[in-house]
Amino acid sequence: MPDIATPPVPDTGSVRPQMRIGERIRASRTEQGLTLDEVSRRGGVSKSALSKIENGRASPTFEVLELVAAGLGVTLVSLLSEQGAGQPGRLTTTPAGEGRRSEEANYVHEYLCTGLKDRRMVPFVTTVKARAAHQFEKPASHKGEEFLYVLAGEVAFVSGTYDEIRLKHGDSLYFDSRLTHLCYTIGDVDATLLWVWCETG
Repeated sequence: MPDIATPPVPDTGSVRPQMRIGERIRASRTEQGLTLDEVSRRGGVSKSALSKIENGRASPTFEVLELVAAGLGVTLVSLLSEQGAGQPGRLTTTPAGEGRRSEEANYVHEYLCTGLKDRRMVPFVTTVKARAAHQFEKPASHKGEEFLYVLAGEVAFVSGTYDEIRLKHGDSLYFDSRLTHLCYTIGDVDATLLWVWCETG
């Protein structure tokens, strides 16, 4: 799964809801009465890094978020759900353009249907800004399974164990998240993907 970021997204007109991961982490930690030191020790994330994430001064990778979730004793999905989602529920919707957004160097994500507390899937629409694999510090690799579907444009899917796969509008891909992986856009126009990550036990 792509990196997940906390800084606000520059607005081009209307106000867009933001996915403020740092605020969610802090809320979970304080609700449980845990200190930064305790979460750092339990999760294996440095105290300084955790503090920067909570204050929106760092953009954590998916792998780091997994460690933070372990330190908090919660699921990663819960950190990607609405703070007010207090009931398990059976149905939730997201009106067009109202998903929770986050941005980092290579992707812009719009997280969808975040209103259920007990979910196993995290669907989001991703705009792929990267134009080459070397723009990534390193590929992602983590728990779970993922599905992506190209809504617009063309991307290259890069994994350390398979040949580069090129996907255009209408193409899809399903893979084990433990594979190293990244996507970059081919061409001058940003590609757009429907991306779904599923937590596996």
